Amino acid sequence: MNNRFGLSPLTVPVAVFLLALVFVASPLTLHAAQDSADGDVPLADQIEREKAQVLADANSGNADAQYRLAELERFERTVGLGAGADAMVWYGRAADQGHTDAQITLARIYIDGDGVRQDYVLAGEWYRKAADQGNAVAQIGLGDLYRQGLGFPQDYESAALWYRRAADAGNALAQYDLADLYIDGNGVPRDLVQAHMWLDLAAGKWPSDQVNLVAQIRDWIEQGMTEAEIEESESLARDWEPR
Repeated sequence: MNNRFGLSPLTVPVAVFLLALVFVASPLTLHAAQDSADGDVPLADQIEREKAQVLADANSGNADAQYRLAELERFERTVGLGAGADAMVWYGRAADQGHTDAQITLARIYIDGDGVRQDYVLAGEWYRKAADQGNAVAQIGLGDLYRQGLGFPQDYESAALWYRRAADAGNALAQYDLADLYIDGNGVPRDLVQAHMWLDLAAGKWPSDQVNLVAQIRDWIEQGMTEAEIEESESLARDWEPR
């Protein structure tokens, strides 16, 4: 049923939507876009001004300021206004202090090979640091690496473990991913009751004004379930509480 990324063609649109619930536009991007639209101050000057405002705090060891400075450096490179040479330095300093956003950003940079050599091992290490702090985005990212065998030997059981931690906290994408493992019996026993329950929970987070693709998948697997199994799953979903 699944491709090498653990998603069937049917469910790719679902994952894309759920990713949007997890990965929102950064405040930096929104702020810069808004300011540049005003046209009062050149974007390059705005970036330099913001960098100057946070530099002292970053140099004094403030992790939030270090992360902000890294984001500014990276954004400057993205829009072609600078080399962004110090972005990795500042991300690293913030990440070394346990800043989860910096750790996750470093993981993604190494996955994408964005200005660095692509390195799934390093990506996994940074995801693990943030995941161990309970960050659901990092837990999903780490689960994805295990599931795809990137940076680690492919290990569905470890993928299920990390998805479950995020799913137990109420993350819709993790709930969907865990359900997909239960459908195919990868890393967990094949169990449509559990799959149905997790899809039901993820479907509950879908905007009411849009077609609920997760609910459609949930309804699709019902075709292979007995009425008793569906009732059991619905009862589990009603009783479920985030941990």
